[in-house]
Amino acid sequence: MKVRTIQQSGAASLIEYVTGDRSLCRVYVPGASIIEGECPQDLLEQGIEYGLPWEEVLVEALGVTPEIATRAAREMRRRGLWVTGDLRRNPEQVIAALQAAFGASYQRILAAAEHYDKES
Repeated sequence: MKVRTIQQSGAASLIEYVTGDRSLCRVYVPGASIIEGECPQDLLEQGIEYGLPWEEVLVEALGVTPEIATRAAREMRRRGLWVTGDLRRNPEQVIAALQAAFGASYQRILAAAEHYDKES
C-alpha cells in the first residue's frame, strides 16, 4: 500500500496511509519494510498505532454517539490532530474538526426546530 513517511527513528518509521474508507492512519513499522513509498498490508496491520483513540475520547468527553465520534475523529486526524500536544498547539483546528463533524447533526437539529416552530 502507498504510504508517506512522517518520521524515522532508528530502525522504525512512522508512516501515514489512507484506508479503504478514506481515513488517515499512522503507525510505526520497520523502516526497512518501506520500499519506494510502499509498505505491505500485513505490516500496516501489525504496526504500532500512533495517536490517541479519538473515537473513545470523544464518546467519553462529549457523550456523543460512536458514529459522530468516528466522524469527528476522522476530521481531527485530517487536520493533523493526533496527540494531546496537537490539541494544545491548534485549538482552532479542534473547533473546526468538531464543527465539520457536527455539521450534519446541526442541520438535523435546525430542521427539527423549524418543524417544531411551524407546528406550535
